[in-house]
Amino acid sequence: MTVAEALRQVCARLAPVAGDGARHEAEQMLQQALGCSRSDLILAGSTLLMPALSSAIEGMTGRRLVGEPLAYILGAAYFHSRSIAVTPDVLIPRPDTEVLIETIVAGETDGPERFCDLGTGSGCILSVLLGVRPTWRGIGIDISIDALTVAQENCPTFTSLMCADMFEALKAGQLLDFVVSNPPYVTWKELADLDPQVRDFEPHVALDGGPDGLRFYRTIAQRAPAVLKSGGRVYCEIGSEQGHSVPDVFTSHKWCNVNMIRDLAGRPRVVTATWAGDSFSC
Repeated sequence: MTVAEALRQVCARLAPVAGDGARHEAEQMLQQALGCSRSDLILAGSTLLMPALSSAIEGMTGRRLVGEPLAYILGAAYFHSRSIAVTPDVLIPRPDTEVLIETIVAGETDGPERFCDLGTGSGCILSVLLGVRPTWRGIGIDISIDALTVAQENCPTFTSLMCADMFEALKAGQLLDFVVSNPPYVTWKELADLDPQVRDFEPHVALDGGPDGLRFYRTIAQRAPAVLKSGGRVYCEIGSEQGHSVPDVFTSHKWCNVNMIRDLAGRPRVVTATWAGDSFSC
C-alpha cells in the first residue's frame, strides 16, 4: 500500500468518528507514523509503506475508532501556539483556557512575580505563562504524581512541581502575587452527560467538581488568602453555566473586585478576584 492509498483509507474509516475532521486527523496520524511534515506526507504519496509503519497506522486508527481522543494517540495537543505533551493522566488542553492565559497576562505586570497553578495537570498554563513572562516564577501543584510527570516534560526546568491536595504543599505566609486554577468544575449530573470521548477517556479526578461543581472554588476562596500578599489575586477558569455561582462564592468569602470575563462566544469563562484582608471594605 502506498502512502496516498493509506491516507485515503484511514480518512474513510475515521469519517464516522471525526466527521469533517477525518482528513486532518488521518494526515496527523500518518505524519506521526512517518515522522514527517504535512508537505513531505503529500510528496511521499507514491511511496510504499513498510509493514511496520502500516501496523503502526492501523493501531492508531483502531484506537481512534473506539473514541480515544486524537491528542492521546499522538501524545500531544496544541495550546496557545505550542505543542503540549499529554497522556491519559491529564486533561487535554482546550482553547477555552487561552482566555484564562490572556486575562492573567493583561492583569499582571511584566516584572518578577510568584504564583501557583493549582491542579496543574499537563502544566500547560504554567508552561505558557512562564514562556510569555520569563521573569515570573511558578509552582505547579497536582494531586496526581502521574500528571506531574507530564507537567515536568512541558515546563521549564526551573519550575517547582509539588504533589499535594490543593494548598497542602504551601505554607501560610507564602506571599504569592497570584493564584491561578482551572479546577475540576463539572457537576455530578453533567459528568454522566459528557461527550463519551471526554467521559470515557479523560481523568475524572480532573473533571469532578462535586455535586454542584463548586467544591474547588470554595477551597480556593477559603484558603488562598493565607498564601497571598495583601492585594493578591486569583484567576479561575469556570464552566459556561457558572457565571453567577462562582463570583458569589468569592464575594461571600470577602474577596473584592470580583469580575467575570466572557470568551469570544460570549460565555462565562474566567473569574478574577482580589484579596485585601478580612477588615477591608470593598
